[in-house]
Amino acid sequence: MEEFTLRAVEVFHMNDPGARKISVVFADDHPRIRARAVAILETAFHVSAAVENGKLALDAVLKLKPDVAVLDLSMPVMSGIEAARQILQLRPDTKVIFLTFDVEPEYESGASALRAKCVLKQKMGSDLLSTIEQWFPNSISSDAHA
Repeated sequence: MEEFTLRAVEVFHMNDPGARKISVVFADDHPRIRARAVAILETAFHVSAAVENGKLALDAVLKLKPDVAVLDLSMPVMSGIEAARQILQLRPDTKVIFLTFDVEPEYESGASALRAKCVLKQKMGSDLLSTIEQWFPNSISSDAHA
């Protein structure tokens, strides 16, 4: 039985002692991409779980209740789109970002229908953090990589 690893809840102290980092669940079936994305995300956000398929992403989101789910579009067991549909049905406040190598029109329309955004894997380094911050413009993470 597959299971994701829980990480301790991290509290981020800046000007507000009660402030916390934006939490993220990340899912991609490629270990190198997963490792690279987690390294990028952890510069500004709390990565609650990093998993290798959509089913585990759904399980992690339901258990950990992150602010954001970053999902590869094409994964085994359950695609990122199917995981996002279920996540948003059960946890509608969760923000969703799809990762892909190519943003094709049907992906963009699917993402738009789900109130999600798309980031190209080739531009993760420059676009992933800023895309999340568009939803949380006043978050404390904005100073973490300025």
